[in-house]
Amino acid sequence: MERIIVLNADYSILGTTTLKRAIRLLVKEKAVSVKDSAFRIHKDMLAPLVIRLIKAIRNLWRIKVPWSKSNIFVRDNFTCQYCGVKLGKRQCTVDHVIPKSRGGKNKFDNVVCSCFACNNKKGDRLPSEAGMTLKRKPLIPTIMSFLLMKIKAEGLEGILKELDIY
Repeated sequence: MERIIVLNADYSILGTTTLKRAIRLLVKEKAVSVKDSAFRIHKDMLAPLVIRLIKAIRNLWRIKVPWSKSNIFVRDNFTCQYCGVKLGKRQCTVDHVIPKSRGGKNKFDNVVCSCFACNNKKGDRLPSEAGMTLKRKPLIPTIMSFLLMKIKAEGLEGILKELDIY
């Protein structure tokens, strides 16, 4: 219950936030609770699971999802793209399909989530040179698909299904 789903005024998904920030938005009347949990914060208030902003805001990312290591891990579902092992957040490393030494860039279509062992095995080579294959081709996620992946990674997709949003 540490992450709360945030919806825009039109019920489109904006992402997630912390319980503390969600309560702050509710108290300042900048948001309303759409679905509450059974956990009581105060005698008059239940902890929210989903909040909706009162005023519509523009999307956080207008054109594309920004590149970052954590966004790579979410896109690849914290799974090594070489051996397929599910990893913890602290076990993930990023691997450049085309190594940086060969001109590879930090871009969604060149970077994948990898375990430490596979990253070391591949080293400074192309996957074909190391005798390795990717489980899934690295793609640039759309904003909505990425937000849904992020909510799924945080284990909150069931709440959206209950509200018929997902």
